[in-house]
Amino acid sequence: MTEQPSADAPLPLTGVLTSESQISAALAFSIISGIISVIGSTTIIVVLLRSPKKLTSTYRRLVFGMSCFDVLHSISYVASGLPAPQGTNDTWARNTIGNTATCNIQGLVTYTGMMGSVFYDCMLSIYFVLVVVYSKREDFIQKRIEPFFHATAILIPVGAGIFLLVTKSFNEAGSICW
Repeated sequence: MTEQPSADAPLPLTGVLTSESQISAALAFSIISGIISVIGSTTIIVVLLRSPKKLTSTYRRLVFGMSCFDVLHSISYVASGLPAPQGTNDTWARNTIGNTATCNIQGLVTYTGMMGSVFYDCMLSIYFVLVVVYSKREDFIQKRIEPFFHATAILIPVGAGIFLLVTKSFNEAGSICW
């Protein structure tokens, strides 16, 4: 029979980042990756909008939607722990200047952006299955299926995010409000 850890026992990952410099480096990597992601997704949006084809195909519109939600999600990592309430007592909390409202806003943006990106990624996968496996034509997809793609990828994450906001489910969680 294996021994159960006591309630006071540290979690297995607790001691991974122990020094101030390690935590600061991890936060810096989070912020830097957020900046790179914002730049990358913004570049995709600009390229799509400035190209001669613009948003004429389902594929381009799905990638555009996914990039827009990714910008939202990545901005939360750029802001890092700043929106967390002042005086937050957490090892990961640094330079907190916010309050409960700013933390809730960051939680909403983080959740909605992440889930919107995931849903658009799923819709893009379904689109490729329809085109490659089932040989569905672009006009069929545009008229019959694409409206459901966008409705699903936008309404579910935004609706769930608003529900979580109203039920006060977003809280400070270390380096980001979630």
